[in-house]
Amino acid sequence: MNEDYIALLEKTLKIQSSIMQGHSVKAVLRQETKALKEKSGADIIALCIGGEAYISMEMVLKEKRTFLAQLRKYNLTSKQMFLNRFMRYYNYHHEGAREYLRIDTLHKVFDGTFSQTKSLEFEKDIHFSQAFLFPIRSKRGKKIGFVLYILMQNSQPLLGNMSSVTEMFETLIRPFFDEESGCLHSKCIHVDSKMDILSDKEKEIALRILHGKAYKEIAHELKITINTVKTHTKSIFSKYGVNSKMELQNKIIGGF
Repeated sequence: MNEDYIALLEKTLKIQSSIMQGHSVKAVLRQETKALKEKSGADIIALCIGGEAYISMEMVLKEKRTFLAQLRKYNLTSKQMFLNRFMRYYNYHHEGAREYLRIDTLHKVFDGTFSQTKSLEFEKDIHFSQAFLFPIRSKRGKKIGFVLYILMQNSQPLLGNMSSVTEMFETLIRPFFDEESGCLHSKCIHVDSKMDILSDKEKEIALRILHGKAYKEIAHELKITINTVKTHTKSIFSKYGVNSKMELQNKIIGGF
C-alpha cells in the first residue's frame, strides 16, 4: 500500500466514525471539501445520486459555496436538477471497462435543465474548463449515481486520485443508500421502514418526505400529480397524529 492510499483510508475511517456518532453525512463531507479538492485537482465536486429513472444532485463540495449561488442565479438549486436525460447519455457512452467520462460542456450534463445558451453562460460564469464523471455503484454493482468533478481554467485533473476519491465516496455512501426508494439517508440512524399503518403508496411517499424531498420531487419520481402527493401526505399525517413533515420525522425516526 502506498502512503496516499493509506492516508485516504484513514480519512475514510475518520469520516465513518463521525457519521456513526450521529453527524450528518453531508455535513461531515463538507468539512473535508478543501482536502478532497486538493486530492482530486477539481474546483467543484458534486455527488449525484438516484434510482432507476432519475438522478439528482445531492451535494456540492465547494469552499465558498459560489456554485450554488450561481445556480440560484438561474432560478435553480441542486435539488431541482433531475439529470435523467444525462443518465441516458452517460449509460450509452460508459461502456465496458471504461472508468470515467470526460465532459467538454456542461450542457451534456444539464440538458433538459438548461438550454444550450444558458449552459454556455453558466460555464462562462464559473470559468468552466472541463469535467470528469466517475460512476458510484451499490454493493451489488448497480449504478446508483456518479461523482462530477468540475475544473476551472488552469486547473489540472488528477485522474488517479479522482478514482481513489470516488472509491471513498462509494464506501461512505453505500450503507446510507436505499435502493428501493432511491433515497440517500442523511445520518446513521435506524429507521423502522415497515410503517405498518401505511399503505404501500403512503410508505413510498413517507420515505421521501423523511429524506427531505419536496412534493414536486416526489411527484416526479413516483409519476403522480402533486395533488395526489398532498392527499396521501394528509392521510399519513392523520395516521401518525402529526401536522408537519418535521413532526412526522420526529415521530418515526427522531430525525434523519
